[in-house]
Amino acid sequence: MTGEGWHPEQAVSREDALKMFTTWSAHAAFEEKDKGSIEVGKLADFTVLSRDIMKIPEAEILETQNEMTVIGGEIIYFR
Repeated sequence: MTGEGWHPEQAVSREDALKMFTTWSAHAAFEEKDKGSIEVGKLADFTVLSRDIMKIPEAEILETQNEMTVIGGEIIYFR
């Protein structure tokens, strides 16, 4: 991305960005035993995306759609 206000030197990797919304935020909230990763015994809160955002070209990430959202093991959205 480019343009005013964009600072590429402050960008984080895709892996770190994903961790910011999952494991790191659960740890910051002292909820890592219940949230932050998909493991047996943890709450099933996750989103299924239409593309693998870790592998596709950056330009395609914005075209990715939500296919399904699960909260507490219950499907609350399915496209």
